[in-house]
Amino acid sequence: MPVRKAPLALAASVIAGMTAGAVAAHSLEVEGEEYAFKPARIEVEAGETVEITFENTGALSHNLEIPRLDVATETIQSGKTATLTVTPDEPGSYEIKCSVPGHAPAGMTGKLVVAE
Repeated sequence: MPVRKAPLALAASVIAGMTAGAVAAHSLEVEGEEYAFKPARIEVEAGETVEITFENTGALSHNLEIPRLDVATETIQSGKTATLTVTPDEPGSYEIKCSVPGHAPAGMTGKLVVAE
């Protein structure tokens, strides 16, 4: 029995060591429908790690893209979710949009506001 417990104890200490210094991401939820994001404005602090869960509540396929940060979720079907994690370092206003053709021009845009 002691031989079996040793690998488990070692694995537990390695996992504890890895998570002890990790900073938890701030979580936000954004819904997308025809043709809007809710909320349309997100505010975070510069250097803050943010996990954005995007839920498609519309009937059409959508995604969430932040071009200035060069990140986007995959395009998802109605009722599905996708997650992305970002750490914007520079204060300012970042466009959020759906990059499915025609959706951003139809109004599916928003702002990520990064404060100092």
